[in-house]
Amino acid sequence: MIDVSDVVADLAETAVTRRRYATGSASNGIYTAGAATDTTVQACLQVPDARTMQLLAEGVRSRAKWLMHTTADVRTGSDGQGVLPDKIIIDGTAFEPLDVRAYSAHGGYRRLVLVEDV
Repeated sequence: MIDVSDVVADLAETAVTRRRYATGSASNGIYTAGAATDTTVQACLQVPDARTMQLLAEGVRSRAKWLMHTTADVRTGSDGQGVLPDKIIIDGTAFEPLDVRAYSAHGGYRRLVLVEDV
């Protein structure tokens, strides 16, 4: 396998903020999110191509704004145990990462679609 992590790192010219939440808790049926920690990660941002957009669900497609390539760890989806997905902050706008493709055999490179948070 070819390790493309160096190439992705070279192209990752944009600093974005990854907001990661600690495990939350529920009391009397009310969920409280854990504390948020912001970390700067390097990414390569592109506009999603037509093929990528077609793979997304209709309701999500209209909110998809960026295709992100990075070697940083990005958590998507809830684990069902009180851990929320990461948020990616770009110019003050929060995005939820979807459609993660982790290419561990290629140096830990990740490909994500960023959907504007509502």
